[in-house]
Amino acid sequence: MFREDAFRLELLLLVPTIIAIYFGNDGNFNIICGIAYALILIIESLNTCVEKICDLVTEEFDIKVMEIKDIGSFAVSIALVFYFISFGLALIV
Repeated sequence: MFREDAFRLELLLLVPTIIAIYFGNDGNFNIICGIAYALILIIESLNTCVEKICDLVTEEFDIKVMEIKDIGSFAVSIALVFYFISFGLALIV
């Protein structure tokens, strides 16, 4: 899992999350940032599992497998959007 480039990039989000939690004054802000970050890692882990299973099923190009992988990537993208929106709103408020 640590060999995945996307996962390594998402680990970099840990730095601003820790800084924001450390300097944050609001307990709710800390909880929202922590949950949003954990959600990214959870969904990315599940997406990696789905991709590995798809690769086990077939090594050849299959449009259905591609759609499954795209749906998993979309779920990760939604989690990232949620992270940045919640992080931004928490900083504004």
